[in-house]
Amino acid sequence: WDNGHIGPQGDCYNPLTITFDLNMPSSSNWTATASTLDSNGVNVLSLTNSVDSTNGSVSSIAVELASGKYTVTVTNQDGSVFTFTATASFDPMSATFLSTSGDKGNANMYNQTVVPNGTYRGTFEYNNSDRISINFGSQPASNYSLNIVSVASRSSRNVCFVNPMNSDDSLASSYGPDYVSGDLVVFTVGDGQGNVIELVATPGSNNAGVFTNPDSSTEFFVFYVLASTNSACPVGTYSYDSPFTRTPQHIQRPTIPLPRIMKP
Repeated sequence: WDNGHIGPQGDCYNPLTITFDLNMPSSSNWTATASTLDSNGVNVLSLTNSVDSTNGSVSSIAVELASGKYTVTVTNQDGSVFTFTATASFDPMSATFLSTSGDKGNANMYNQTVVPNGTYRGTFEYNNSDRISINFGSQPASNYSLNIVSVASRSSRNVCFVNPMNSDDSLASSYGPDYVSGDLVVFTVGDGQGNVIELVATPGSNNAGVFTNPDSSTEFFVFYVLASTNSACPVGTYSYDSPFTRTPQHIQRPTIPLPRIMKP
């Protein structure tokens, strides 16, 4: 089991994401506790919103399956509680939530990892004079790690992505592993010249706040500058909730040789 997602309010896509790991018992009725999602030694339980907050606001998560219904109880450090409820079904499961502060609404729950694939193009709000390409290539579908992700600007006008950046950059790798959990993807890229940017991706939703299919062509991206030698894009620069669209796959049609006609 990986995460629940609270839908956007109005036209602002700003989901609450709760990420955790749990080995579910094989029985049909059970209660279990998930305290952390550990990705190569990194506790990502505290990643609780779309701008990659790490304030550690979640203190515990309890999951129950009873009579074909999942109940996920999330307790925060301030004592507030979010309760998510979903009928066991295909992945992702549509759910509802209710908090002790009176917040309520719809959510999605995933028990499989969903990784973007192919190349996505879009424009960040920060210095948005240029379109950015983010290429996921071929990615694993069911573990917490990612293969190489590359990010490039289509020209040199975007001050934060002047040089091509890759997730296999040694400095970027020093900030921790890239990972995927549910529909949340977090990765760090560098340009080999001391510039490192972290990116977070989550799938889009329609105008009614209903989440699209995880294999849809829309992803919302966040970026945050972790290290910089570029005065035009200093550490702490960020842009968030920017929609990117997957470019269509162009399939090369095979060339079929025409038969030679022999005339007498």
